[in-house]
Amino acid sequence: GLKDQELTNAMKEQISTNFLQIIPNANLSNIEGCTESLGTVLYIQGKNHDSYKYDAVTTGRVIHYMVLDMIKKNPSISQHGCVMINNMEGMGLGNVDKALPEVMDGDVQRWLPLRLLQGMVCNPPFIVRFLIPIMKMRGNFNN
Repeated sequence: GLKDQELTNAMKEQISTNFLQIIPNANLSNIEGCTESLGTVLYIQGKNHDSYKYDAVTTGRVIHYMVLDMIKKNPSISQHGCVMINNMEGMGLGNVDKALPEVMDGDVQRWLPLRLLQGMVCNPPFIVRFLIPIMKMRGNFNN
């Protein structure tokens, strides 16, 4: 399971791509709708994720490992919560893994002692800009 994992070579390689950066103790006071003034930013650089090379389970394990490692180094992270920023600039089909949301909703979030304060999408491709309002209307996506 995710709670007892080792850092594999594939995970080390994926971490080195910088598809995910974790910024602890960030100033969140300027983020609209965020009630916390201090928290952690999970910054996802989608163009650095190669879904052909790294499957959803490996990616979920990497995210899990990186967040837990940061919490070990700075336990206050789990108290303040986090903001997830997904920068989609430069993304193509090779960067998208349809199975990743299911992995994240399942095992990864279950084992992470971290609450999500806000989720943001930056520089979305046209199709995403079209889908977000539809998802909001259906209740799949909060403001």
